[in-house]
Amino acid sequence: MIVASLSRRDLLRLPEARELYRAGLKIVSCYQFGKGETADWLPGASAGVEHAKRGWQLHTAAGGPIGAPVYASIDDDPSYAQYRAQVAPYLRGWESVIGRVAHPAAHLHQVEIDARSVGGVDVNHVLKPQFGQWD
Repeated sequence: MIVASLSRRDLLRLPEARELYRAGLKIVSCYQFGKGETADWLPGASAGVEHAKRGWQLHTAAGGPIGAPVYASIDDDPSYAQYRAQVAPYLRGWESVIGRVAHPAAHLHQVEIDARSVGGVDVNHVLKPQFGQWD
């Protein structure tokens, strides 16, 4: 199964989400803004709060259910030092807004960053039948 992840630039609107759902596609909310030097996680905790608020706003505006997870993507390969100083605080910022980021239904993983894509969208691996999809 291929699950497309839309970034902050690619806003999914409610009519489009309904159309995709009617066509039988599975939808998850996956938030990412920037990459490399512009990655959203670089500023740490305060950026996590800011981006979580925006991610939740986009999720609900597109029709995402209250109980579905919003994936916070780290679409880079941070070092361990970056993880400790920036990524972990960024994710804690997310948690302060939307609750625990490691949601029990979150079973979607992108292991090959930028290595494989379909139509310019990275391929994700679905690890369990219930992976946070909207239905």
